[in-house]
Amino acid sequence: MNSIRRTHSAVVRLGFGMAILFLFLPVPATSQALEWEVVNPFRFIVDQPSIEVLKKANASVNSAEGLERALQKLDEEKIDNERKADLRKCFAEGKPEDTCKNEIGHSYLGWFAGLAKDNYKKTCWDAENLVFSKEKCPDYIKPTKHRVRVWLPTLVGPDFSDATWLGDGMQLSEQKNCDRSIYKFPCIEFDAEYIYTKPGGTTVSLNRPDGSIIAKTPKPILVKDNLIVGLGDSYASGEGNPDIPASFLDKQSDVDFAYFWKWRRMPRKDKNSGVAWLDTRCHRSMYSYQFKTALQFALNKKQEAVTFVSYSCSGGTTDTIISKTQKAKEKMQTGVDNVVRPQLEVLRKVLQGREVDYLLLSTGGNDLHFAEYVANIIMSGRTRLMLKVFHQALSPSEKETIDGIAKLQDNYAKLQKTLFTPSTGIAIRGCKKEEPCRRIILTAYPDYFQDENDKPCAANRDEFTIPFNEDEGREKRAGSIKELFATKLFEFQRKTDIDTGSEPTRWTLATSHLDRYSGRGFCAQGRSQGMDATNKPMPLSVDENFMMLRRRDHNWYARDWARDEIVRNYDPRNYKAYGLRQRWIRLPVDSKMTTDEQKRFLNWFSYDLFFLDDRSTVMHPTAHALAVHADANIKKIDELEGPAKP
Repeated sequence: MNSIRRTHSAVVRLGFGMAILFLFLPVPATSQALEWEVVNPFRFIVDQPSIEVLKKANASVNSAEGLERALQKLDEEKIDNERKADLRKCFAEGKPEDTCKNEIGHSYLGWFAGLAKDNYKKTCWDAENLVFSKEKCPDYIKPTKHRVRVWLPTLVGPDFSDATWLGDGMQLSEQKNCDRSIYKFPCIEFDAEYIYTKPGGTTVSLNRPDGSIIAKTPKPILVKDNLIVGLGDSYASGEGNPDIPASFLDKQSDVDFAYFWKWRRMPRKDKNSGVAWLDTRCHRSMYSYQFKTALQFALNKKQEAVTFVSYSCSGGTTDTIISKTQKAKEKMQTGVDNVVRPQLEVLRKVLQGREVDYLLLSTGGNDLHFAEYVANIIMSGRTRLMLKVFHQALSPSEKETIDGIAKLQDNYAKLQKTLFTPSTGIAIRGCKKEEPCRRIILTAYPDYFQDENDKPCAANRDEFTIPFNEDEGREKRAGSIKELFATKLFEFQRKTDIDTGSEPTRWTLATSHLDRYSGRGFCAQGRSQGMDATNKPMPLSVDENFMMLRRRDHNWYARDWARDEIVRNYDPRNYKAYGLRQRWIRLPVDSKMTTDEQKRFLNWFSYDLFFLDDRSTVMHPTAHALAVHADANIKKIDELEGPAKP
């Protein structure tokens, strides 16, 4: 009996021991699958550290709006830390506090300024010659390869030092180990060959010395390269949001000539300040919703890549997209032609026949004289009358709007025809000449005429008082333009929606951003930031400032000193072009402090024609708003793409 018990006990112990041993045995190789991603999914940017920052920032937000705020927060924290370090160094040298503060040299330029420095060194773009750099990106339009990263998601053995990586049983091209700060497990990067007309695929495996497979990719690695292009007007180009905004000195000022027939003083630009645009002639930037749409699409699709091309231009009309030339918004001094060629003509030459996956489009506002209507709102008195003489300020009428909408209807039809005429157009995947095209995504113009309580803007909060004086007629003019221009334009655009519209020319219409403008029009102002220790309202953030800076007693005031809302001794270097605001629409103060189109004359005074420095970006969306526009486009693209394939 005892022997039976001993035998039984031994069997139990043996079984238990074998079970423990089994737990520590390597998992069979066939159970492991390698994972992979495109190393740089957004090919426009060539600087890999910047791509990794974008990936990391997007991982926690997964939207263009969230990414915009995350990137600007990173930039603001970086500038704050640099300023603190400079102050500590200055104090350590025994200099007085005022001297140290005056020596601060770091302005809040925004995250994308880092990509735009040195003629967009970290991108494929050459902004001096307005071409894609053949030196940095020789195969940009028609890629021949994509860098791919492959890794083992979990360890399945004690040692991989002698394991080898193979692609279809052969050595991989330009293979190297991944950065260990990014991936701890076995991981490599290699160049996956790509022929855009006939893309192939590669099965990657991790192999033991005896040839047995530790793990492999479930399917061949096949990178899809999406070509996203942009055409359109200032709402498409990113007007008001340069990649490097203007920066200013603290106490110094310039005399501004012809300010309502008298002199004024404005902040002086830092001598090293250089406003940077992808195309200065068109005020096109990386803050445009089209750029952000392409970037967000790339970050969301880890196993796909995006090639992005845009020729949207501030001031553009549907005619300048199709066949007409356009005057430069600002002239360039690098030897390029300052007459802007038709957008479609330039795009067609650059694409070399490559098929477009998505065409992002914003057009129609300038066909109906958007810029002239805006000038009629913001200007006053003699200046407004002067602009009317030169047809740079217009008042809409019901008849003009009806006629304008009819012309716009014809222009949309003409654009559709030109796009699909072989001799003038481009190839868009899945679209035909006589049929509505889903892959053309038209972005609807927003309603920017409401305050923070979603009530109509009265235009009496000093939005335009400085520099354009008070004007009791502004509210009426703004209401007229909202009723006769903005509302009518949106009603027409809604008819072009491919699913619900009645127009012969129909495309996909992006509209989900429109409701987000509630309470964020040009006169919307953020509320007080709570109560202080004495139970008094704390001042609003200076980024909510409506008024142009004023000079008094050798100091700058960010608000009217006759009111309670005063920011004395304001340092122009503290202006945040991409700071968080309640309003999503640019005002004259933004135009001056962000783009500043002032020109110097004999190093004595500054001048501009028709007050361009004060009004060139007015009534255009902020970078935050443009990110929301991008999310509206991403939503439509996701609907067209359908569910992700396993």
